[in-house]
Amino acid sequence: MASKFHLSPFSCHPFRGQYLAGREKVLLDLRTGIVQGESDYIRIIEHPEPSQDGRCTGRAVIRVDYMGPYTNARIKLDYKEPPKGWTLDIADCATADGFGGSGGITTNCAETQIVERQMRVYSNTLPGHARESINGGKLLRIIDDIVTEGVKLRLEVADESLKWNNRGPQRGQLQSQYLYTLSGQRPTRGEIEHSIYIGINRVPLENTSRVGSGLCKAIISLASDGGKFKTPLFFSKYY
Repeated sequence: MASKFHLSPFSCHPFRGQYLAGREKVLLDLRTGIVQGESDYIRIIEHPEPSQDGRCTGRAVIRVDYMGPYTNARIKLDYKEPPKGWTLDIADCATADGFGGSGGITTNCAETQIVERQMRVYSNTLPGHARESINGGKLLRIIDDIVTEGVKLRLEVADESLKWNNRGPQRGQLQSQYLYTLSGQRPTRGEIEHSIYIGINRVPLENTSRVGSGLCKAIISLASDGGKFKTPLFFSKYY
């Protein structure tokens, strides 16, 4: 479905749209509000604002489109402060509001959220989704202590796939037809979606009260060459 947010260009704000080495990569600083990089397939829906107290309290919503040559997105997250509240939410619908909720707009809305130190992954509601659930509903996975102060977490999101690595014991992957439907899978309700919406220190839903702090920097990059990055997720060094 189409986003309700206004897609504003980087150039509308001082320091936004600065040069970042390599195309198809965007960096967001949640302390300073600075956005760097460019891509035709990564759009900033809500820009982060500079912090008034020097903490990582900036919030952003990003849309990543999978209709072009890129089929895999890598998301690097730098937690320089203790995570509090909702620091990450990735969904393939713009109305995602946490715990697998999407306002009933579409059946094709999977969601990955990080609240405090815990990550949860929720399925969409396509027929049969409950068979893969761990609670009889939409919950697919719970991972405790995936982020703390000082952790640098990486995730990769592709069609029906999620991978994660926190440079510690929490690394793995999940593949399911009930995850992100990014290659034209038809919903039983709603419109076909080819994008993910990333909430940084908040959920994607507009005018939400589900916000957080502690995530200080995020880098989103896209992979061509069959959806593979040059450096594998589980062996790569961190920025």
